[in-house]
Amino acid sequence: PLSVGAFTLNVALNAPPKAQRHRLIVMSHGTGGSPVPDHDLAAALARAGFVVAQPLHEGDNYRDSRLAGPDSMARRPSEVVRVIDALSRDPQWSSRLQLDRVGVHGMSAGGVTGLSLAGGQWRLLNLTQHCNAQAQADEAFCFQGAQTPEKRAERQARFDRAAHWPEFVLPAELKTLH
Repeated sequence: PLSVGAFTLNVALNAPPKAQRHRLIVMSHGTGGSPVPDHDLAAALARAGFVVAQPLHEGDNYRDSRLAGPDSMARRPSEVVRVIDALSRDPQWSSRLQLDRVGVHGMSAGGVTGLSLAGGQWRLLNLTQHCNAQAQADEAFCFQGAQTPEKRAERQARFDRAAHWPEFVLPAELKTLH
């Protein structure tokens, strides 16, 4: 057992590696999240013979949400690629990994990360339209990082500005595919 904050995880610290190469799966946490909630899935994947990497996304995690939202969603795929590249160059890991195909798993913003790496695209307009229709029901997503009433009102004003205009007159920053 290993204590991680309020959680106790069953892990095999410093377990001896098996001689064969293993496939890699990178697990991307959701907005404001951490690797801990995905521990059971990561452990099951490891028991099934995969190596699992779980990065803590910069500025979009449980300790620091200053970059949560579109900036993080645009940056997350490159963070995953950097993890894969670092493991492929690391003397301890490179000989243990079979890197011809790498899996990515994620929920919420982690899902966007995985879909982006697979060629999926997103745009701010879709997020804005979602939050115009579902701001109260999806408050945690729509107002993530807007921690003061002023920041929340500023975010709501941005949603409202896009609500009643035809798409062709909206600014390019809302319509750009990422």
